[in-house]
Amino acid sequence: MVKTKDTGRHLTNSELALMEILWDAERPLGRPEILDKARREKEPPFAVNTFHVLINSLLEKEYIVSLGGSGRGPGNARRYAPTVTRNEYYALIITSSKKYTLNDLPDILAALLKFSKRDNLGNVLDSIENFVKQSRESRRPEVEEG
Repeated sequence: MVKTKDTGRHLTNSELALMEILWDAERPLGRPEILDKARREKEPPFAVNTFHVLINSLLEKEYIVSLGGSGRGPGNARRYAPTVTRNEYYALIITSSKKYTLNDLPDILAALLKFSKRDNLGNVLDSIENFVKQSRESRRPEVEEG
């Protein structure tokens, strides 16, 4: 589901706050739902009157899509859904750096583990091991043919 045209561009704090609301919802949300969730925050993450500016910017950057009708009437309300997951966004930011190379990945992973809570470290390491195993198995035919 990752778009490539403009993704990789950093989000402003307000755009990121709106994305966090959409990511947490796990379903497309309409304007009233988004604003309601924003108002419930201790400090509202963005001003209500900037909603359309933020939405248009996120649409232009291709981080969200608009679903639904014309936006007029109860049955035609537009809803918004992210085109990237939270983790994909952070991966895009790291990999879009001009200095990033694939060889940086082990150090980035080590840094992520270093600065993360260690509650489920065993489960995380098991997941990484499974990913590495699957990646190696899926590359075998490519390596044998080459």
